[in-house]
Amino acid sequence: SAYEGFLELEINNMADDRLYYRLGSMNINGIGTETNFLKARDYFEKAAQLDNTDAMYGLGLLYLKDWEKKDISKAIWYLTEAANKGNDFAQYMLGKIFYQGKSVQINMEYAIYWLEKAQQNGNIQAKYMLGKMLLYGEYMQQDIARGKLLLNQASDKGNAHASYILGKELLQGNILPQNIERAIELLNISSKKGFESAQYLLGKTYYQGI
Repeated sequence: SAYEGFLELEINNMADDRLYYRLGSMNINGIGTETNFLKARDYFEKAAQLDNTDAMYGLGLLYLKDWEKKDISKAIWYLTEAANKGNDFAQYMLGKIFYQGKSVQINMEYAIYWLEKAQQNGNIQAKYMLGKMLLYGEYMQQDIARGKLLLNQASDKGNAHASYILGKELLQGNILPQNIERAIELLNISSKKGFESAQYLLGKTYYQGI
């Protein structure tokens, strides 16, 4: 595209990791140009060589994708490089990968380690995921107070899943003290963001007249 060509001219004038990263992002997402994973890889690699952690993260995601160059080991390597340099998105992704075990063997020690790193760096998804695990004692020692804290932090930043979990538990009153008014408020927040489980629970709640 013309815009991609303009950016390439800009790069010719100076080695700019942000421009390389932008071009990589354009090609991986098909924004302003056709989707081209090979070109995305090349641009991300150039940015990564200039120590751009977003590009390292981008390479990690790219090698996780289902295409002819898919390579889980490379994906983990690049994500780890970015995570070790403080990239919270890479830290969260590593936590998620080792938690789910879809591409690698489940390793909850690694999962919890990286989720902790990510949430400490403010990653909202990591706060939700780790908060849920703590609240229910899933794969780790249950810590209701800390789980609630992390879920509240995620909910306050707009995470619909966190709002739903908190709303559901406040409504039921099993794990958290029952607070129907606050529960309805949180479920409404989640519902308005299109979260179907929250919409269903709200409908059921109103139908039963609670």
